[in-house]
Amino acid sequence: DDGSILDVLVSQWPSGHIGLDGFDDDFLDQSVLAAGGLFGATAVVFPTVAWMNNVNSSQAGLLDEVNDRIRRYAADYVRGDGSTVESVLVLDVAGLVAGYVEANARALGIPEDEVWTARIDSMWNSLVAHVCASLPFDDDPRGCSPGMVSLDGMHLCPETVHPRINAGLVCLLSCKYTRGLRGPALRDCAGGCNDRFMGLEPVVGVVDL
Repeated sequence: DDGSILDVLVSQWPSGHIGLDGFDDDFLDQSVLAAGGLFGATAVVFPTVAWMNNVNSSQAGLLDEVNDRIRRYAADYVRGDGSTVESVLVLDVAGLVAGYVEANARALGIPEDEVWTARIDSMWNSLVAHVCASLPFDDDPRGCSPGMVSLDGMHLCPETVHPRINAGLVCLLSCKYTRGLRGPALRDCAGGCNDRFMGLEPVVGVVDL
């Protein structure tokens, strides 16, 4: 027994409660330090930050910057002296949700240049393609038929997204712990997990456990 409490820590940025402008490398550093110092984890998984109704259209670029920072941090991570954390991995939840939003927008006939700007006229001002299975009602633009990605623009519908998120996470852990990969081989394997599960392409086969 090495005294560790966890093998892996999944660290999600609380983006619905803290603004994206507060996200920086210090948060990532502190998450890794906590994973090792408090739990003895040997890996940290950072999910990318998916679209939500707290992001207005002018912040779309900032959201992309945050997710690029997560990917860059994981790619450049080097284990520090005394740290138990050997690897930092990325689960691309943002890419999965963006795929659903764009596919739904095509189904609804929303023009390509309005996918990330067309919103329902409600208190939450959510993206139509994010929360709706129809265009806003003609007699009440505050409403629409509920969709299958998110009902409120903040929380994801588990029946739709959780199977792929769970499979993607299992795949990452398989790369790290079952196959015992390290360095570039681990990064390539993790990238394959995101390509395979965190998009809308049909999934063939199973994850090797």
